[in-house]
Parts: sequence; structure tokens; C-alpha cells
Amino acid sequence: MSAADVFAYLETGAAVGGRDADVTRVERGARTTLTRDGEPVDAAWAKRAFETEGATVRLRCPADSNERVHALCRCLEDEFGSTVGANSYLTPGGAAQGFAAHWDDVDVFVLQTEGSKTWQIFAPDADDLKLPRVSSQDFDDEALDALYGTLRAEVTLDPGDVLYLPRGFVHRAATGAAPSLHVTLSAHRANAWIDLLERLLPKALESAQRGDCGLRKALPRDYAHFLGVAHAGDDGDDDDEPADDDDDDDDGDDDDDDDDGSVAEVAAVAYDGEIPRGARAQRRRRADFAREAAAKLKEVLAHALAALDDAADDLAADFVAEKLPPPTPAAAAPPVAASSRVYAANRRDARLCLAPDGRVLLYHARANAVQHRARPVACLEFEADDAPALEALLATHPARPALVSSLPHDGGDDDRVGVAEALVAEGLLVVAENHRGGDDSGDSDDSEDE
Repeated sequence: MSAADVFAYLETGAAVGGRDADVTRVERGARTTLTRDGEPVDAAWAKRAFETEGATVRLRCPADSNERVHALCRCLEDEFGSTVGANSYLTPGGAAQGFAAHWDDVDVFVLQTEGSKTWQIFAPDADDLKLPRVSSQDFDDEALDALYGTLRAEVTLDPGDVLYLPRGFVHRAATGAAPSLHVTLSAHRANAWIDLLERLLPKALESAQRGDCGLRKALPRDYAHFLGVAHAGDDGDDDDEPADDDDDDDDGDDDDDDDDGSVAEVAAVAYDGEIPRGARAQRRRRADFAREAAAKLKEVLAHALAALDDAADDLAADFVAEKLPPPTPAAAAPPVAASSRVYAANRRDARLCLAPDGRVLLYHARANAVQHRARPVACLEFEADDAPALEALLATHPARPALVSSLPHDGGDDDRVGVAEALVAEGLLVVAENHRGGDDSGDSDDSEDE
């Protein structure tokens, strides 16, 4: 990608501020955005700002318009198994800085394509700053020194160099004497353990409550008298204290009227004699409740493990919905016969899921728009007995194609061919050149995986 590519795209008149492109300037560590969100970005004005005002021109989605960036992002999506985005930054020479110091919520690969740029990198020490889930605000020098302090690395990138910036590493960069163009490639947004668990736990809770009415029972009516931050310091170990075999307060109940009861507890007793008013009784109530809660959480955990595949399907289907499509439309689909051998065009492009009503759903990225989520993800529906054949087809690759007549299916060859044809028509399957309805003899099954 070149500076000429940047201005050629702006000259199409398609760029809108805040969506497709920004023009920014950094002075004394503070960034000013010169473009206005939602308004067209004028190419001639952007070029003047770049040449005369020290402004940086950023393209937010160069993969939408540049075939090489598109192909690179799609390749990395297949490699990482997560959405990959791209930005390009064209910054004038003379130690100009395009953006203020900040961290990103993604892993970033910086690819220098023109000129040079010197990067300063600050790594987080505190655990709560590592691997953040959201990007930071801009840091001025004072805030950067207070939060991070020590510079971890300083490196100059020349054309062809690549720099890896892990998520959460604060960075800033300045040009050398000549203008600089670099492309950032970002991966692993919302693709962490926490993102999977956020999908998993609601499923586990829903499944657990359906099978155990105990989870739907009302809480103890006095729970507020021994739980909450006001009572968090009431935890204690009564194991070493003498057992209360005798009722020391001679009031006929089993609760010791300890003089360290809170005012709230004493007030509560006035209208509800069943609420423990003693500190020791309160600690016992907290401990009993904690044990019961732990047992219920253990039950929910069992349901969570059972729902793990379902949550993974949700996350993977979202990846398919955001994945870049192939750079060129699929060629006309050839006919499929029972004697055909077929293989998956790209196994990352599809995800097989099971709907609650038993339908088999196949989401795929082959028809995605180049722009992020510009159209709903394509979804093919199949009968439940088609699932084994679909699983077998999606597991194929060029080195080991599948013979259509050998697909696992309770029906006949017509059913097998029908399933394969549906995937070939969407560009998800490729018919092997030497096996388009020809003789199957001489095929070897000992080819190695990719």
C-alpha cells in the first residue's frame, strides 16, 4: 500500500469522516481531529492538511478498497481464528506524530510500507492494566509518566519491517525526515476467555434453573441482615470457640445475645424475633449460606461444562459473521455426482450450529459484505439427518477430499449429492478437478494434511 493509494481512495469521494477516514494532528501530546464525523472527506483538503499543516491521514478500513490489504487480512483471519482489521496512517515527515500515546484492545501488527517511523513502547506492570478489554484514552506526557513511567523499547521501522504490539502496550510514534506510511493489522478483539465465559454462564444458569427448582426458590427473608458489604467483616472462625451447649442468655432460644450485635440487628429483633441478633449466630448464618451458595455454583458449573460447545458455536458464528469474504466471487459451480470428490474451500468460512428446535444451521462468510456487518450473515438450513454429512464435508481439505457417495447419511445418494450441491453452490465446497463424476479408482488416501 502506498501514499498514492491513500489519496486515490479519497478522490473517489466515498470516504466519510469517523467511518472511513480521519485527518488528525498531535500537538504537545494532545490529538485534534480535523475531520467531522458523518461528513465527506475532501481529498484536496486532506492533501493540503497533510502537506502544510503536519496532519496525519488515517484510513479506517483500507481492506474495503485495497485488494492487497483485503487479502492479507483474510489470510490472517484464517491463521488466528479471529476477526482482523486494518488501519493505514500517512504522516508527514519532520518528527510528526499522528496519534497520541494510547493502548489498544487488540493485538496489533505494524507493517511499515513507506518512509520510517520511530516507536516508543510502554508495557503495563499492574495486572489490572494487562490485556485490557477496551482501548484507552489518549495519554499526555504527564499521565503517561504517572501510569507507566519506564520506556520499555524504542525502535525505528523501515519499509518491510513489522512490529508486534500486544494488547495493552502503550505506544506512540513519530516520523523521520520523510513522510511515513504504515498499516496496522489488529487481531483478537473480544476473543478472550472472558468473552467465551460471558456467553457460557447465562446458558448455564438458564439450563440449571430449568432442572432444579431450588434455584428458583426465594432467598431467606433475613439474608439482608447477614449479607452485604456492611456485614463483610463479620466472617470469623468459630471452630476454636467453646460450643454453646447452654443457652447463656436464658431467653429460651438458641442464639447467644452477644453484646457486639449491631444496632440494625437489635432493631430487627424488635419486629422479628427469628432474625439472629448475636454476632456469633450471624457468622453461622453467613457460613451456612456460603456453603449453600457454593453447592449451587457447583451445580451451575456442571451445566456450564455441558453448554461449552454451544457457547463456542455462538462465538465462532459471530466470527464467521464478521469475517472478510473472498476477494473475488466464486466461479460457476460444476455439477456434483455421487462419484465426485469435494473439499472445503476454506474451513474457517463456515460454522455448523444446532438451533434449539433441532434444525441444523450452517452460517458462512462467503456472501459477507466487505464492509463490517453491512449485511446479515448467510445461513443455510438443513434437516437433522444431514448433520453427519455436513460435518464430514467441512472437515475436508484439498489433500484429502471426500467422495460424495461415502458421506455419512441415513438416506441415499440423492440426499448426499443434495447436501454437497448446496455447499458447492455457495462456494463452500470445491469439486476436485480429477474427480468430477469420473472413475474413483487409483485414489490414494494417504495424502498429508495441510
